[in-house]
Amino acid sequence: MKLRFALLAATMFALPAAAGAQPLTGLYVGAGAGINLWRDAENRGVRVHDRDIGAVALGAIGWGFGNGLRTEIEGNYRVSEINTVAGPGGRIGSSGYVRNYGVMANALFDFDLSSFGVRPNRFMPYLGIGIGYVWSEIQNARLNVGASRYRIHDTDGNFAYQAILGGALGLGDMVPGLAVTAEARYLGTLKPSLRVAQVSGPARADMPGSLKLENHNFSFLLGVRYNFGAPRPAPVAQPAPAAPPAPQIARTYLVFFDWDRAD
Repeated sequence: MKLRFALLAATMFALPAAAGAQPLTGLYVGAGAGINLWRDAENRGVRVHDRDIGAVALGAIGWGFGNGLRTEIEGNYRVSEINTVAGPGGRIGSSGYVRNYGVMANALFDFDLSSFGVRPNRFMPYLGIGIGYVWSEIQNARLNVGASRYRIHDTDGNFAYQAILGGALGLGDMVPGLAVTAEARYLGTLKPSLRVAQVSGPARADMPGSLKLENHNFSFLLGVRYNFGAPRPAPVAQPAPAAPPAPQIARTYLVFFDWDRAD
C-alpha cells in the first residue's frame, strides 16, 4: 500500500514538471480550414435543416509563454447550406445559407509528452477554451406556406464560446518553427434573433415574425502554425585552418683547412 501511494505521489508531482517544458515561445501565427457541422435548429414550429457538411476557415495570432500556456486572437468564418425549412405546413422551403463569423479570444495549454519518449518539437497535443462575439446569419431562405411567401434574410450578433482539442506535428527539421495542426472544435452562441419577413400573400397566424434559433457548430480542421520564437539549429562549426609550415632557417657553414692541406 505504501509503495502504491509513493508511486501515485511521484506521478502527480512528475506531471506538472513534464507539462512545464514547452518550445512554443513568443509570437506565432496560425491558420486552418475544414468541415463544419451546424446542428439543425427549431423555434416556434419552424425547423431549419442544413445539408450536413459545411465549411470553416480561421486565422489566429498569439503568444506562447514558454510554460505550456499560450493566448491568441482568432477570426473565424463558417457556412452551411440550408437543405429544407419545415413549418406548420410541412416542407415549406429549400434555399439559403447559414453563416457564422466573428472574433474569439482563446487560452490554450500544450502538453509535453517527453516522459513518453515524444519530443515536444515533434508532436504536442493541446486543449483550449475561448470566448468572443459572433454574428449569425440566415441568408436568402425563401419559404412557401400555402399562398403566402416568406423570407429570412437577417443577421444578429451574440456572445460566443468554444472548446478546442488539437495536436501539432512539428516540421522543425525542415523549417524551424513550422508545424501542421489538426483540431476538433465546438462553437456555440446565445440564440440569435432573426426576422421572418412576409413577401406576398395573406398573413398567417401560425408563422412567427422572428425566430430565436440555437446555434451549435462542430468543426474539424487541418492547418499550419509558425512560431517566430522557435530556436534555430546551431550553425555547423567550420574546421580550423591548418597552421602554415614553419619557415626554414637559412644556415651558413665555414670549413677550415690546414695550411696547404685538402683533407
